[in-house]
Amino acid sequence: MPISRISATPESIELSRLIFGTWRLKSRPETGTVEGVARLIALCLEHGVTSFDLADIYGDYQIEELFGQALQGFDRQSVELITKCGIKLPSAQRPEYGLKIYDSSPAYVRWSVEQSLRKLRTDYLDMILLHRPDFLLDADGVARVAQDLMMEGKIRAFGVSNFTRHQCDLLLSRVPGLISTNQVEAHLLHLDPFLDGVLDHAQEHRYLPMIWSPLAGGRIWSEDSPRGAQLRATLATLAQGYNCSEEAIVLAWLLKHPALPLPVLGSGDPHRMLRMFEADGIELQREDWYRLLTAAWGRNIP
Repeated sequence: MPISRISATPESIELSRLIFGTWRLKSRPETGTVEGVARLIALCLEHGVTSFDLADIYGDYQIEELFGQALQGFDRQSVELITKCGIKLPSAQRPEYGLKIYDSSPAYVRWSVEQSLRKLRTDYLDMILLHRPDFLLDADGVARVAQDLMMEGKIRAFGVSNFTRHQCDLLLSRVPGLISTNQVEAHLLHLDPFLDGVLDHAQEHRYLPMIWSPLAGGRIWSEDSPRGAQLRATLATLAQGYNCSEEAIVLAWLLKHPALPLPVLGSGDPHRMLRMFEADGIELQREDWYRLLTAAWGRNIP
């Protein structure tokens, strides 16, 4: 069965429950070319993964253009393009940037959107995210430019990435419902969002969090500690019981949370991708969810 779909916010765009992340596309020879990316897009669409996560800085400012070229052989309306802006990263591609800084000024956000539209060869973005909290963020200015870009049809939705719940509250104080997602790190080795109110905030305001590094960059299978060993043993038992891959169990654990997280998958290996796609069809039992939490935490819950 194809991956299921869900509305990012009430009356907002629909996204696939699993999202493909493009950060590492250029790091693998098989996905570093237009043809390779096109094959990957086709595999995702075949299995119902229609949402793609990008950022202006990915691949030394080159991933958006590579992806945009590969996308030309597909129906634009069959995919959701999510990209990010707000980090000025020194690079040969941006010689004018002498220092890494964050910039959420309305002029820079607008310029970034225009650049992403050009590189992705599209006339609209499904979602634009502020990549990191800007210490100089002007909530009124950000809210205004986000609303203007939506009214102009250049973006369909606006979101943030790596924001705390209080930083989200600041933007929502200007325009209720402005945020369609907050993309954060969360996995069995990084439980902070389950404890610090980030996922609770998403439920409270009815937006769907996106999860980057949902498999902890593979560290779940390499962590050299008693906790890591216990977690791997638990995963192996559950994978056997549910007749699926361990990767699928890890992702199903995230998918079960009532905030309805959207894991961003980072692997370009087709075989591993197919193992991860199994997650959407797994209904993890509550006891098994807590069994994984206990193993990851390294102690019983209070």
